[in-house]
Order: sequence, then structure tokens, then C-alpha cells
Amino acid sequence: STSELALYENRVAVPKFNVVSPVFRVTVDVKRRCTVFETVIMSVRVANSTIEPQRIEVSIAPSRGTDELAIAGSTSSSFHIPPLSTHELKFSLTPCHCGSIALPKIQLYSRRYAKFIYDSNDLGIIFVQPESRHLEEKVKNEQD
Repeated sequence: STSELALYENRVAVPKFNVVSPVFRVTVDVKRRCTVFETVIMSVRVANSTIEPQRIEVSIAPSRGTDELAIAGSTSSSFHIPPLSTHELKFSLTPCHCGSIALPKIQLYSRRYAKFIYDSNDLGIIFVQPESRHLEEKVKNEQD
């Protein structure tokens, strides 16, 4: 029958919306394995996708005990990012102990938007192994 095949039309008003790309893009790059007291570089890149200059405040702090990882570089500062450009921060990290060590916490705060654009407590870990000379000494002492 034709009534079973009838089509019904419902009109629902959908509000207008815009699709906006992220204002900032943050990437962190660091070597994930090293030896004790070997300095590794942690790079933090902040990309400004807007057509306005941005002022960003940055702070970096050890995730756990301060004696596990020495951080060299400005741990609290601010910088400007021109429109449609990228700014790179570099920190030197020197592990003082062997084993798994949590990477430091990084916070990036936008002055224009008055909010954190990046607030990560968990950037992962680096695995720190003993220096090869320490291993060689240990093997030699065990053989004697």
C-alpha cells in the first residue's frame, strides 16, 4: 500500500556554527633513553595559528623529587609568538639517578585568553641506565 511508503519530512533548525582550528599547537620532543649524568635536550614547540601576536608564560618544574633530574634553562619566563609562527623552547635535562624518571611538568599560559593552553603533569618518562664504565667496573670487581 502507498501509505506504508510515504515519506515524512521534519524540519529542525540547526544553529549556525563555525569550525575553528586550534589556536595553539604544542609539541614536546625528548630522547627517551640515556645514561646517568648524560644531558639530554627537551624541546617544546608552540605554534600560534592565529593572525594576532600572542604572549605566553611558561613554567617548568620537576614532577617528583628535585634530586632525580637537574633542569637547566629558564624554568619560568614569558615570550611573544608572532602571528602564524612557531616558538621553540629548549631545556637541558640531566638525570642524577638510574631507572625510570618522570619528565618535568610544563605549563603554558596565554595572557590574551587568560587560560592555560598546555598543562601537562604526565609527559612520560625517560629510562636512565648506568654509565658503561660503571658496569665494566662492577663486572671486573665480581670477577676478582
